Amino acid sequence: MTALIGYQIATVLMMVSVCGYLAYDIVKHKNELRGKDKYLGLVIVSVITEFFDCLGIGSYGPQTAAYKKFKLVDDLLIPGTLNTCALTVTGVGTLLFINTIEMDIMTLIAMVIASCIGSFLGSKFVCKLNVTGIRYGMGIALIIVAIVITSGQLGLLPNEGGIAIGLYGWKLVIACIVCAILGALMCLGIGCYAPMLAMICLMGVNPVIAYPVMYGTCMFLIPVAAFRFIKEGRYSKKQAVICNTVGLIGTFTAFYLITSVPIYWLKWAVVAVLIYTSYTMLRDANRKKGVVPGEAKCACGIETETQTSP
Repeated sequence: MTALIGYQIATVLMMVSVCGYLAYDIVKHKNELRGKDKYLGLVIVSVITEFFDCLGIGSYGPQTAAYKKFKLVDDLLIPGTLNTCALTVTGVGTLLFINTIEMDIMTLIAMVIASCIGSFLGSKFVCKLNVTGIRYGMGIALIIVAIVITSGQLGLLPNEGGIAIGLYGWKLVIACIVCAILGALMCLGIGCYAPMLAMICLMGVNPVIAYPVMYGTCMFLIPVAAFRFIKEGRYSKKQAVICNTVGLIGTFTAFYLITSVPIYWLKWAVVAVLIYTSYTMLRDANRKKGVVPGEAKCACGIETETQTSP
């Protein structure tokens, strides 16, 4: 059995097990699906947010904002809804990227494992860190990386690289350390998508390589929290059904765009993602108050004061 096949089997088993449990719980409480109100709004939100999630912007932040603004999901159900509605899209996205994008499988596995280890071990101490300070630092760092990439695109700095399909030696070690840190910061509600895109680009690797890593990391973290929320029944049954089915339209559409555009234009897309994410981090850092208690929980199920898109 090759490493790639083993990784695919692990992904499928994780997705099938948690989705099966979700389906069982929804059928058990099918009375909560009654009523046609809010269905259209949930469909629109699911397709749009999962489209941007696949691009690397993330879906948690936009979904939380939409749920609250249009009163689509009760505030107390938002954390569980965010995790349970991302199951099939994360699993399918993972399988799509690893079977379409050429990359070194050991690089992928090493970075995903590092992220998971960082998340599980980091959950014990990261909650003691200053979230506001971290957001300021991350926001400024992403802007700097966006400027560096833009300068390379405009010919102001060397723009070599961007074609490697894997990391080796000291670069892989550094990448794993960064992934472990990002995995730990997910426990504070700080997303890993944009920072991971930034790291990949700075190391001269094809930006598209970041997507299997981002999806792979969430594929093995989100279900852990989802099991807990499903067991406690603290999620929107309607949105879980809609996003795990109709939401795939957004995922497939974004996947097609990512895998069909040249690296040059993909780098510009990365710059846009970095700028947007930097803005959201700095905006959240400037807010004096977080969201309602218990609203923001990362893939580990740990409460945080607010949540930036993964």
